[in-house]
Amino acid sequence: MNYDLIQTITGIVGLITIFLLWWQIKSESKWKKLSFSTDKIDLLLLITNKKILSDSGIDMEKETISDEDYEKLIDKKNIELLYKIRDILDMLENFAILYNINILNRDYAYESYSENVIAYYKKFIKIIRFYQNKYDVFYFNNLEICAKKLIKKRDEEQKKYEKLETKIRCKSSIFKVRF
Repeated sequence: MNYDLIQTITGIVGLITIFLLWWQIKSESKWKKLSFSTDKIDLLLLITNKKILSDSGIDMEKETISDEDYEKLIDKKNIELLYKIRDILDMLENFAILYNINILNRDYAYESYSENVIAYYKKFIKIIRFYQNKYDVFYFNNLEICAKKLIKKRDEEQKKYEKLETKIRCKSSIFKVRF
């Protein structure tokens, strides 16, 4: 028997086995990350609290809260309304922590949650500053970092879209001139 041939075959089979095991772990890790990314923002909480805030006279249609609404929210008489906003911000902060430390699938998280994170971040920036001034400068810090990353990514995508649209218009005008 040729022992060198047997050792070579055994070595190759061993390497293939190690490679396949590595590939399976890598694929499973990607899948776990994607499946873990689902349902990180409770849309029912957002809808319910938005309705409660709207019913209490807070204008939820504007991009940011007005100074009048802000004063109404931080008034001790309306502490329940501030708690509703804090529930939203706490949930978004928890999402932001996972996003910032790259636990979530970035593409899925962006596509699924970016608009809500950006909208509520912009809407309640005054409330975030209120908590930072009153308690700690790092209050909702992860939410700010995450929202800024998502805004930057959205702006980059918008620029790409505009460039592509310009390119298509330019090519279509050339096409019209030729015929």
